[in-house]
Amino acid sequence: MTFTPSYKKLSFSLLAFFAFQTSHAAMSDKVVASVDGMPILQSQVSTQLSQLRLRATPANERKVINRIVDATLVEGIVQREKLQVPEELFHQVLSQEVARAEQNWLAENARQNHLSIGQFKIGLVQQGFDFNKLRQTIVSQLAPSLRQEMLFGQVQQQILVPRLQQEITKAQITQRAARIEAQAKTSDTKPILEKEYDVRHILLTTNPILSDAQAKAKLTQIRQAILDKKITFAQAALDYSKDYYSGANGGNLGYAFAQTYVPNFARTVLNTPEGKISMPFKSQHGWHILQVTGVRNANVTKEVYMNMAFNQLMQEKLKAIGNDWGKYLRAGANVQYYQ
Repeated sequence: MTFTPSYKKLSFSLLAFFAFQTSHAAMSDKVVASVDGMPILQSQVSTQLSQLRLRATPANERKVINRIVDATLVEGIVQREKLQVPEELFHQVLSQEVARAEQNWLAENARQNHLSIGQFKIGLVQQGFDFNKLRQTIVSQLAPSLRQEMLFGQVQQQILVPRLQQEITKAQITQRAARIEAQAKTSDTKPILEKEYDVRHILLTTNPILSDAQAKAKLTQIRQAILDKKITFAQAALDYSKDYYSGANGGNLGYAFAQTYVPNFARTVLNTPEGKISMPFKSQHGWHILQVTGVRNANVTKEVYMNMAFNQLMQEKLKAIGNDWGKYLRAGANVQYYQ
């Protein structure tokens, strides 16, 4: 049985946000819009319309112009912020998407030939079909838009979401928090409590003279000396700690929530019984020993409602934007339409 696979343009469910090519315009090429002073030419719009197989209607042209504007704005952010897609991650995602696209292509062609995917694949092998060429075709179609899609994801997470967060004012958060608290409050509502820890520590930092092993050994000696009452924790902090500010105060950091510290320090705070001295441990700042000297319950009701209010306001902003981040970008840019 002989059959011919369809090589019609593959369709991928991927963001084609940036997928346009800028043609070299003739001198008579018409400027149809501008974004922050940069012209957008009719030839660019025509190329996009052709690639997207859209009729040249006013509505479609405006849609395409906005796509080009969005791409230009995002590309500007990428250049200014020097954003890059990690190559290892890109190739990992590309490999997954190519495999998915190949499977979709096989399924569609098998259906058109009234065969199972397995039967269709066997037939291709028997005819000497070049699967590597198929994958190269998929990669050539997929890779540019995928890279740009991943870049846009970085723009969203690193630039646009923080920008949205900054738009939320303290007054808005306070007002929303009061409303949430009023709705939640009943006659038997209890305050929300969270533990705060009074901590003191001694820090040693490594350098060309003091290695990790030596820093750990030195802290082990200091800890034992404190336990043997040969020196007080406060004096040891003053004599040895490289956190000079707290060292001058006996190593005291004061009361704080555990999550305010870097992860390994926070875990040690939580796992060290009150009054005990931890074994030496390493954080991103160096090697420590610590002692929890007190624990108290702090009323964090206000903070909890403020966080809930902020999250609600942020979700409302994200919902309003939906998937049209381009509209949000355009609102902050100088976009002119000349049609």
